[in-house]
Amino acid sequence: HGNFVRARKLFAEALRLAPSDTDTLWAQGDCWTELGHAWLAERFYRRALAWSRGAERGDLLYNIANARFDQRRYESALALYAKVPPRSAKCYALARHNMRLCRRWLADHASAE
Repeated sequence: HGNFVRARKLFAEALRLAPSDTDTLWAQGDCWTELGHAWLAERFYRRALAWSRGAERGDLLYNIANARFDQRRYESALALYAKVPPRSAKCYALARHNMRLCRRWLADHASAE
């Protein structure tokens, strides 16, 4: 219901019981994203990626790229968006859209220098 502080605490408790549960790691990353802490979100998404298998890997790459984007690390985000696989990731089209945003931001700031 939008109470990300409470949700984050509950997910932290769940991770004490099952530290490699990808869904819980992913949810913890989502909480940190919503709370405006992209670097912490990235940390949990990366842990989830390390334990994940199959199609969810592409979606986790997308989330890591988004965390990098939120940190204004556009070149790094662009490289990660490019790794999102077209067939297995649900967010492939979103990754392509965000790649265009990164390129636009980088071009705008390169010409301003």
